[in-house]
This record gives sequence, structure tokens and C-alpha cells, in this order.
Amino acid sequence: MAPTGLDDVLKELSADQTLVRTPDAWAVRYESATDVFGTAGRYNRWLLARLYGSRQTRVARGARADRGRVVEAWTLISPYPSADLRTLHPGTMRLILNVSP
Repeated sequence: MAPTGLDDVLKELSADQTLVRTPDAWAVRYESATDVFGTAGRYNRWLLARLYGSRQTRVARGARADRGRVVEAWTLISPYPSADLRTLHPGTMRLILNVSP
């Protein structure tokens, strides 16, 4: 989690040479919370929908590479929910999936 907003996090990451820079990578999009968090997770979807209401999340997705091979898939989400799905935090959540070789 970062206490700063999505735009500030993306500025910090702009100098990182390991990030993959494909045409749509790291582009900020507005999406519903249910689309961002998906249906496979073990969380209360009703609480998530109630927390966000009609508010859209700002999301950026991209990858990190090592020696030309993608090793991590990143999703940046702002604002992000507390673990109990009762509060929205103004910063940015970083979800990082390690990709097996």
C-alpha cells in the first residue's frame, strides 16, 4: 500500500527500467470495484459493492521483467478498501502476482 495517489505512484515508477512498456501498460482506467477485484476472491462482494457504491476505481496494470522475461504482473488500485471492506483509503494498493518461470 502506498499513502499517495495513483498518479504519484506512476510517476515514481516511471524511472523503473524493469517495467514492461507495452502500448496499454500502466494506462489509468476507471472500472467498477467488482470488475477490479473479480469474482474468484474470497471476499464479501456485497460489502465491496456497498463500500464503493457508484464510485469507480482508478486502475493501472502492467508487468515487470527480468532479462526479457515477465516475472511479475502488477495491478495498482486507488482508492483501495480496508481489509474488513468498511473503509476506503485514498492511497494506492499494489497487487503483485509473481509469475513462475
